[in-house]
Amino acid sequence: MHYNIVPKAAAKLTTGQNLPTPTTSQEKDYFLYIHGWNMEPFDKKSYAATAFKRLWHQGYKGRFGAFRWPTFWWVSPFPSTDNFDGSEQQAWNSAAPLASLVSQLSETFQEDGKSKVRLYAHSMGNIVASEALRQMNPANKVHTYISAQAALSSHAWDNTTPSMPFTVGGSPFGGGPETPDVYGYYWEDDATSLPGEWQAEDRPSYLDQAYMPKGVRYINHYNPSDWALGFKWQINQMLKPDIGYHYSIMNLGNLTDLNKRFWRDPVTELVFPTKRYEIFSFAAESHSFATGQDSICGMFAFNVNVGDPPFSFGSTHKGHSAQFRSMIQKRWLYWKRVLEDMRIPIP
Repeated sequence: MHYNIVPKAAAKLTTGQNLPTPTTSQEKDYFLYIHGWNMEPFDKKSYAATAFKRLWHQGYKGRFGAFRWPTFWWVSPFPSTDNFDGSEQQAWNSAAPLASLVSQLSETFQEDGKSKVRLYAHSMGNIVASEALRQMNPANKVHTYISAQAALSSHAWDNTTPSMPFTVGGSPFGGGPETPDVYGYYWEDDATSLPGEWQAEDRPSYLDQAYMPKGVRYINHYNPSDWALGFKWQINQMLKPDIGYHYSIMNLGNLTDLNKRFWRDPVTELVFPTKRYEIFSFAAESHSFATGQDSICGMFAFNVNVGDPPFSFGSTHKGHSAQFRSMIQKRWLYWKRVLEDMRIPIP
């Protein structure tokens, strides 16, 4: 099944078989794949098809779906920051349709009152998936969530993970973070303080357990040497705020207000929580490495290093999507681990 959406729209079934209602326990397992950034329509289908074939060869007998969200893609040698950051905003906005879809699926794909829907998100697709889970709190509509090579600040889950050094090749880059760590220390209901004060107030992180549904198996598949999440993702974060965005004192003619704020031209304040997706995408730097590059705590009970043997995704470009771009023999153990992590028994 393929579901196609535009931001803030409902998911629509676009392709797939009209299968009968599941009756056996195996048929009630549902694997929902969420792709990442820079995926043309053909790539979205191809990666989904590869994932399904890898599962089928393992003996998987459940249902499979692919949630397609409107990422931008590029064909020139280097994408603009607007391409990546604009796609990130599309990802945040695509969470609501995914949350709605998962809620619908869990009504059918469940057993003994418990959901059998598993989410598998890759790279930037984890922004869609994690935000959808946040929107489903406290309802328990998901059995397992695997975050694979996630392009999302690890501080959003766990503000105790290491901070990025803000260096390139050992040299300082950008002089360190210029914006507060709003992923690691987030706005709370009835907050009156400004973002620069939240860390001192020891606020919980954006995806703290207080905001996420309980009873879900949260599993992080990470690679410390990931090609995309290392140098490239980090540089993108260090270059924020993007052109036209600022974190500084607003020039509103009020000389007594010396507090810094997030804003964009022309002098429009961006406030939490209503403008958080825009702030995350274009203005706020991650203070930490990406989730997909780090072993973290927070909601995650399990961390699996896919960079090292026996999975050996490595540090090349291909390795960021190795589970979709290698021969079945080479990735057999990885997809076997996916099914094990999702607690899908194979006879």
